[in-house]
This record gives sequence, structure tokens and C-alpha cells, in this order.
Amino acid sequence: MYCLMMDTTNSEASSTELAAPVGSARRRIGLLLGAGLLLLTIVAPVPAGMSLSAWRAASVGLLMATWWITEAIPIPATALLPIVAFPLLHVLDIDRATAPYANPVVFLFMGGFLLAIAMERVGLHLRLALNIIRLVGTRPAQLVAGFMAATAFISMWVSNTATVAMMLPLATSVLLLTDDKRSDPTPAEQRATANLGLTLMLGVAYAASIGGIGTLIGTPPNALLAGFLSESYHIHVGFLQWLVIALPLLAVSLPITWLLLTRVIYPVAHEPIAGGRAMIDAALQRLGRPARAEWTVGIVVAMT
Repeated sequence: MYCLMMDTTNSEASSTELAAPVGSARRRIGLLLGAGLLLLTIVAPVPAGMSLSAWRAASVGLLMATWWITEAIPIPATALLPIVAFPLLHVLDIDRATAPYANPVVFLFMGGFLLAIAMERVGLHLRLALNIIRLVGTRPAQLVAGFMAATAFISMWVSNTATVAMMLPLATSVLLLTDDKRSDPTPAEQRATANLGLTLMLGVAYAASIGGIGTLIGTPPNALLAGFLSESYHIHVGFLQWLVIALPLLAVSLPITWLLLTRVIYPVAHEPIAGGRAMIDAALQRLGRPARAEWTVGIVVAMT
């Protein structure tokens, strides 16, 4: 199955200029290397025990892998190669070559991505995150729990990477409030401040991965597994069935990760973070009242 996945300062400009030739050279090499490997496998004798069509399918796979790794052409364009290559190489006809692109799992991905984009476009994900963090309080351990809960919940519907990219600026803003302005903080105070930064950053990263397993669209491997079970073993895993399996795992994994981070590996302080609640309230105030678009997207997400 072939899924369709997924001017600053002068110094930065100089870095970009230096990186561009390197990237261009990599793409040119990848383009030629992939084409060469394809031609080599086509003219090479077919391995014993393998049919000609299977060998040519492997040749196309080798070409695609090379172009994906080197980004010789845009990654989505590489994913479309079988539509052209399989009929030309007599691996599959055009109907059978294009059928996998209409697999229900592909449309499941598409629906999930559309919902995620809509949530990000109207700011609903940010409002959800801020309200969850505000609810749990501003003691360091509670704050980490709030960030992890918000990240995990959003990651159930939005891609893990996009969720982390959204949560990290919030986490950084909170960490700025914990900077000890005194000239002589004790070693214990310094350690507690450093530990909060570690637990917050790691907590957001781990929570995104844990939350991604919560729903069938939370992360690509989930839907790929469901598609594999359906195609290979005729076992249908529906959205609700996935929730029944994944939610208990999520409910156990997230608290354990939080406890290990904040209590065992990097213990954090117990005093509330000064100004933490005010910062969250100010961020919510800047968002204002939920707009009609947010209500609409929220209703669509809930119905879906």
C-alpha cells in the first residue's frame, strides 16, 4: 500500500547560501543514483525463486527509497511513482496500480489531517492546551502534568510533531518565569530549576508519543497497522475498538512517565511558580472569546 504521507540575519542568510549547493548536489546525486539502480535491476537477471513482476516491483521500491532519502524530487511526488512505473514495467495495470491510493486508511489519514489543520488554523488547539494547564495549577509537578495532559490529548487528533511544535513555545514561556533572579541561589534551588526544564521538555516529547497511540488517527503507524490487519488477516479494527485497546494503555503510561520524570529521575520543587497563573490567564485573555470558527471546528471534530 502506497500512502500519500506525510530574510533573517546576515549570518542565517550565509548559512542558507552554503546549505543550498549541498542540498542541490544531494538531490542531483540521488536522482541519478535512483535511476541508475532502477536500470541496473531491470537489466540484471531475476533472482531464483522470484517472478519478473516481483523483481521489477522491487526495482521501483529501490528507486523510491533512494529518492525519498535524498529528496531528489518532492517526497509526495515520489509516492506517486508506482502509478506510472508499474504499468510501464508490466507489474500491474493502471487500475490495480492506482487502487491502493483509494484505500480507506488513506482517506482516514486525510480526514485526520484536515481536522488537525482546521484546529490549528482557528487556534482551538491552543485554547484547549491553555485551559488544561490552567486547570491543574502552577506547582512544578502539576505544571508538568498539565503540559503532558494537554500534549497527549491534542496529539490524539493532531500529528505528534505539530503538537510538540505548538507546545514548546508555551513551555519555554513558563520556564522563563522560573529563572532565579537572585544572585546567590542555593545548589538545591538551581537543581530544582534545571530539573523543571528537563522534565517539561521531556514530558512534552513523551506525552506527544504516548498521546499519538490513543486514537486510530493519532499517528500514522496506528492506521497502517489497522490497514495491514484488514488486508492480510481480514481483521477489522474500528475507531472504537482501537480506543478500547489504546486508551487504557495511554491512561497507565502517561501517569507513570510523569511520576518517573518529576519524582524519580529529575525531582522538581514543590513551591508554585510565581506568575505562572497570571501568564496563562494573560494568554487566554489575548485569545479572547471563542470565535464562531472555533465553535464550528470544535463541533465538527466532536461529531467526527
